Amino acid sequence: MNLLEKLRNSLGGDSAADEDPEHRLQLAAAVLLLEMEHADHVYETTERAEIERQLKAHFNLDDDEVVALLAAAEPEARESVSLHGFLRALNDGLSMPEKRRVLEMLWRVAYADERLDPQEEHLLRHLSELLHMPHSEFIKAKLAVQGDG
Repeated sequence: MNLLEKLRNSLGGDSAADEDPEHRLQLAAAVLLLEMEHADHVYETTERAEIERQLKAHFNLDDDEVVALLAAAEPEARESVSLHGFLRALNDGLSMPEKRRVLEMLWRVAYADERLDPQEEHLLRHLSELLHMPHSEFIKAKLAVQGDG
């Protein structure tokens, strides 16, 4: 079963896709990245491009796989009442260094338009807490991303 089929099946609740931990992590990360994109209520093509770049790099996906992943994540982000299920998947499936990498991905999306909006920073702080990240890791992730710029 290819990635697109897994994504389609997961939207329909197929248990085979639900059992794929890598897929759950990819979908959860993509939903959080989309939430970051929408945090400032301004659509920026630079933010969407950064989301695609981060998903490709972090999960080693090709262009078609990123398109399929985002197609599955967008309705999840739009229709989800809570991010806790996605955060639980990340907390259960990732080590602290891996969660820091997700936090860095979120920082990169927030800074993609070359400014940090207060709503973006608030969301980053909140997500960091919900990922059980110590404040020191939150700051290290921020500084790592700022150092790349």
